[in-house]
Amino acid sequence: MNPTLSGIFALLIFSTITVLITLSGAMPGLQLSAIVLMLSTILLGICMKMRGCVFREALRQPVSLYVIIISGIGLYTACISVAFKSAPPFEVNMLNYLWPLLLVLFSKILKREPFKAHELIGLCCGALGGYFIFMPADGQVFENLTVGHALAIFAAVVWAFYSSIIDGKDYSVAVLVPVLFISSLICWCAHLLIEDTVWALPLSVWVVVIILGVSHLSYVLWDYGVRQGDKMLLSSLSYFVPLVSTCYFIAFGFVPARAGVAIGGAFIVAGCVIVNIHHLKRLMNK
Repeated sequence: MNPTLSGIFALLIFSTITVLITLSGAMPGLQLSAIVLMLSTILLGICMKMRGCVFREALRQPVSLYVIIISGIGLYTACISVAFKSAPPFEVNMLNYLWPLLLVLFSKILKREPFKAHELIGLCCGALGGYFIFMPADGQVFENLTVGHALAIFAAVVWAFYSSIIDGKDYSVAVLVPVLFISSLICWCAHLLIEDTVWALPLSVWVVVIILGVSHLSYVLWDYGVRQGDKMLLSSLSYFVPLVSTCYFIAFGFVPARAGVAIGGAFIVAGCVIVNIHHLKRLMNK
């Protein structure tokens, strides 16, 4: 698959994950993370085996690489799951989606590249769009800050930094099989230390958990996309994730529909077009 297209598919799936976590009900965050990561481990392992992957060769990577990816995928999954269980879901969703903006900033800083004028304008449009989408009608935000809010911000920083630091690295996606497995074990150990295990849950919750396990294969698509694809295009398209995610929250009745969502969506589309104006010109000239 084309790496940029892989990243776009990942973004489409990302937009569903936060509302799915919200629908997971009373299952504790770390328990949810452990189960979901284990399911994605099994699914990815089966997929790689069916493709004839030689794991012994693919997994010969520096320990430092495994630490980086586990710190990115595992830590992000754990933090965001616990955050959704510890604070109002829509507020956590808002803070989590600081990562598209941080991704662009980190990418430029790590590469020591200056921002171009159209990139800055596009980023400002995207940030303004996010503001309109998430700002409540009464203007009151985060009246009671909790650990969940802090974890959401930390998760956004972790995911943006991870997505920036793996740019250009060359390794097989099979590496993510042990990464997801180890991340699952770490989450389970942490769960046993600080949470109470809950198994007696409605069937609907278990269906959501299974869907989450499948959806976490989007980490594989994103990993491949940001390493080999068009990073700036993916960074700007990531602004659509909070817009689509908000639409899901509205559809499931977690927040009311507001004019701010439409206004924010318009700013996000404008920002995406402005950031990628050179890409669009090249496509039109072909």
